[in-house]
Amino acid sequence: MKVKDFMIRSVITANESDSVEMILKKMAKYKIGGLPVVDAENQLKGIVTDGDVLRYLTPTEENMYIYWAYYVTGVPEIPETPEASVASKKGDHVKDFMKKKVATISEDDTLKSAIELLARHHFKKIPVLNEEMKVVGIISRGDIIRRLSEKFLTK
Repeated sequence: MKVKDFMIRSVITANESDSVEMILKKMAKYKIGGLPVVDAENQLKGIVTDGDVLRYLTPTEENMYIYWAYYVTGVPEIPETPEASVASKKGDHVKDFMKKKVATISEDDTLKSAIELLARHHFKKIPVLNEEMKVVGIISRGDIIRRLSEKFLTK
């Protein structure tokens, strides 16, 4: 069985100029945890995951201390709350925090190769490329689990 037989073909992508706000909206709307970042020719430039977004939006330790001090001791300073951190960074661009080194898999690779790659590196999803190195799909742990379940557990 090949990767192209069970990958998701309608891939929701981002580009390097997408804002944090756009990424958050895409992830929420499509209920996904990551997007390949592509250029105008659909060439892979990187990947952005829900974890990347959360790490980027995390307030600094200093600001979290101020936040704590404000509420615990009544220090009259305006803290940067997590919500304020999101609001202040929502116009920033994906290129500022996406992963540029991305593991990929070919649409002609085997199911076994996909499972090994996901398991070995603890990835949740991997972009699938064709011979021209363009993004043609995405494969996730869930896709593989569903496929294995359909094939072996429904008989």
